[in-house]
Amino acid sequence: MNRTIARSVCVVALLVWAQGPAQGQKVEEGFIPLFNGKDLTGWKGDARLWKVEKGEIVGSTEGVTLEHNTFLMTERTYADFVIRAKVKLRNHNSGVQFRSAALDDNAMKGYQADVAEATYFGMLYEEQGRGIMDYWKQMKPEEQAKIHALGKQSGWNDYEIRAEGDHIVMKLNGKVTCDIQDPAGAKSGLIGLQLHAGPAMEVRFKDISIMELASKTALGAAAPGDPLSFGRRGSRYRVPEGFVLEQVAGEELTGSAINMTFDHAGRPFLGVEGHGPRTLVDKDGDGKYDEFVEISDAVKSVQGLFELEKGVYLIQGNGPEDKTGLYRATDTDGDMKAEHVELALQSDRGMGEHGPHAIRMGVDGALYIMYGNHSFPAIKPDPGSPSREVPENDFLPRWWDPRGHAKDIFAPGGTLQRIDTGFTKLEQFVGGFRNAYDFDIDASGEVFTYDSDMEWDVGVPWYRPCRIPHLISGVDYGWRSGSSNQPFYYFDSLPSVDDTGRGSPVGVVFYDHTAFPAHYKGAYFSADWSRGRIRVLFPQRAGATFAGKSQDFVIGEPMNVTDMDVGPDGSLYFTTGGRSTHGGLYRVRYTGAAAAPAATAGID
Repeated sequence: MNRTIARSVCVVALLVWAQGPAQGQKVEEGFIPLFNGKDLTGWKGDARLWKVEKGEIVGSTEGVTLEHNTFLMTERTYADFVIRAKVKLRNHNSGVQFRSAALDDNAMKGYQADVAEATYFGMLYEEQGRGIMDYWKQMKPEEQAKIHALGKQSGWNDYEIRAEGDHIVMKLNGKVTCDIQDPAGAKSGLIGLQLHAGPAMEVRFKDISIMELASKTALGAAAPGDPLSFGRRGSRYRVPEGFVLEQVAGEELTGSAINMTFDHAGRPFLGVEGHGPRTLVDKDGDGKYDEFVEISDAVKSVQGLFELEKGVYLIQGNGPEDKTGLYRATDTDGDMKAEHVELALQSDRGMGEHGPHAIRMGVDGALYIMYGNHSFPAIKPDPGSPSREVPENDFLPRWWDPRGHAKDIFAPGGTLQRIDTGFTKLEQFVGGFRNAYDFDIDASGEVFTYDSDMEWDVGVPWYRPCRIPHLISGVDYGWRSGSSNQPFYYFDSLPSVDDTGRGSPVGVVFYDHTAFPAHYKGAYFSADWSRGRIRVLFPQRAGATFAGKSQDFVIGEPMNVTDMDVGPDGSLYFTTGGRSTHGGLYRVRYTGAAAAPAATAGID
């Protein structure tokens, strides 16, 4: 499926990022704000009852009679996390809802950290469920009174809620008020803020932030009837509860697959180590593939694929006369075999693992191409490019890598280039990567990639971990060879959305379908070849950029994942292979309980 890329965004806009979340709010490392301090973006509820005032969410029922409790709730769900918030109750009863389900007319069902002027401040309650939990009923009245006394009536209170698997811990003003194991409780859901039916009331919330945790429940049992036992510990693959993983093509069809996408007909389109690109065909319609058709054997070692239009393929690889670059292959009769192959954009070096990589098309109709730090287009970018003349500016002498890796390679290192479909005008969009293999965009046009580290630099001052950057037109992301590598905190670069530690970044994709549960819409999947995993990140707005923490989604023992894409059926497909290892094509499907479809708008 062809994917598009963002419009250019002026790098000056990133100055806004430094302002962070709500004015005056200090967000601890690892946490991201759930409230921007300005409006209720990301939340939904009865507009008559909720507003933003002085950087605070204010809920009030003055002049309104409620027929039932009502809530302001997040638009997406969360599983395992730590939530922190400040709350001030003027009177009556409120609470922080979590792992909860939305009901009709802005009602909710699920866990609630109680906020009350009566006797329940600091208690865990289950709204429209078990009500007052058994652990509270078993406490002595004097123990309950000590917890209630921790609450500051008419003053600001610090609430912290930790939900991890069955374990729920709540703190009120720094003191633990609830620490229980609750296997019967929900393991994921929405977050909400309560206005209680009854007397007119007012409650205020501010500094609401969350840190998502790698789910303890995600790697649960396989779906019933799964013949390959995926999901059980000790098996080769583990996937989240409610998902099933299955192989849909073996190595005899895929070879050692390096990258993939889908063509206009929804067929897998693969780059294969040592061979030309090929299309897989499902002859009997059973969802598994039976044969392949090689598009062309003239271009090999393919590390970038894109179908420009029906029957017109762009292939990044080694071609005729041993020239490396972007080739245009044309199939005129619809048999999935190219009759004509021509070099459209030559690279200045061979393919290799640090050579030219992924191809996408932008909303501007231009092509965007990722290059590793050992390669560059053979033609010079336009002098008016957003990214240009990236300097080294070393104050101290450089120490080159003692093994000679990337020796004498200077800025801009890896780049994302933009070129028109006639291959006449080339512009450098961003630079400063080590070796980003792939990139993708979200539904709003924001560009993300996944850049690699220098693994044997671990422990030295200039080491930088693998990272997921948000790509902004004209930015230098600071890679320099050897000891000149720049930390992310340099003022003329940008921090990452997430630092992921050591690994081998390969394919990435945003999930923009409705087959997975609604909270996956907009999720960012990233693959790690050396550590055998696919991770998922739920990006959250943080000023002019994003924040979030990746967590494991598929784990393989081993899993030499190379690339992935979302199929026409909404499943996540991924390839294995690379460095002469065994290949295959796999599919991750959601088979859990039916969930409300993801909200759609506009072009959706």
